[in-house]
Amino acid sequence: MTRLSRNPDVIWDRVDGSVLLCHTRTGEFFRLNETGAQIWDLCEGGSPDDLLERLARSYPDEPRDRLAAATTHYLAELRENHLLMRG
Repeated sequence: MTRLSRNPDVIWDRVDGSVLLCHTRTGEFFRLNETGAQIWDLCEGGSPDDLLERLARSYPDEPRDRLAAATTHYLAELRENHLLMRG
């Protein structure tokens, strides 16, 4: 099972409901909206399925297939930008 793990080269802080990330090796900055911030909070040690289960509880009116697609897309973007470790 794949475990989610934040890249240790990324420092971050929560500011006004958003999460600001800085990749220390590339110098790139990223800003995550409220939903992205919630995903980031859940990206340490759990699996993508765990993350989806927690998001489904937070957004009970959201269709599960739509939530799954958005989560998969978001995790792919985090990985592409080297914010998450591969695994």
